Amino acid sequence: RLIRPLTCPSLSERQPRCCAPLPCRWQRLRWRRPARPRSQPVKLRTRTKCPSRTSISQQPFLIVLGAHSLKTPEASRQTFGIQQSVAHPLYDAGTVRNDIRLLKLNGSVIFNRDVRRIRLPRMNTDPHPGVRCQVTGWGDISNFGTIPTKLMETNVTIVDRKACNASWAGNVFNGMLCAANTSPALRGFCSGDSGGPLLCGSRVQGIVSFNGKRCGDRRYPDIYTRISKYILWVRYILKMY
Repeated sequence: RLIRPLTCPSLSERQPRCCAPLPCRWQRLRWRRPARPRSQPVKLRTRTKCPSRTSISQQPFLIVLGAHSLKTPEASRQTFGIQQSVAHPLYDAGTVRNDIRLLKLNGSVIFNRDVRRIRLPRMNTDPHPGVRCQVTGWGDISNFGTIPTKLMETNVTIVDRKACNASWAGNVFNGMLCAANTSPALRGFCSGDSGGPLLCGSRVQGIVSFNGKRCGDRRYPDIYTRISKYILWVRYILKMY
């Protein structure tokens, strides 16, 4: 992975992070521990404010696993189409509540050293304020839609939800997580990083949802969907599809 901060200059208002030329996607992190290859159908988690179920079925969106570079061909890549797209039924575009969607691939993933499962959080758990996490993506790194050629990563710290809610004037709810970089520099996710993972330790705790006027402005912590609140819904959808 290229360890470098995600940065973005000012934006005019609260921004759902699905605005770049690349489609929203869920990208698993690359791990370096070896694992025996095995094939199994997979469902991926992403945020809801991506193209609708109808538009996904009508457009050639792809899910790419095991990628690190957008320009260099990599033997580790596995590419799939989307067979099913299921948004949370209570998603609210106005408040951005329940911002989660499950995608079912049209093929089976081969798990190996470059593509591995990532653990979900335990149901209804909440990472404590001060916990250090990482967020990754290929989103905008400038004010002009500049897309990096390699996967970007930065460290962020979980912010107390009550303090975060005060910063956001009461617009942070229980199904959301807040995180910010402790550096005075602008470091965080930006346009095109939507649906990306917030990894805390060995578990993925959040999904990139929305942020403030400036990407990475710690005065307005970045907002993630809190995955632990949706474990029962995820299990239900897995059984249904």
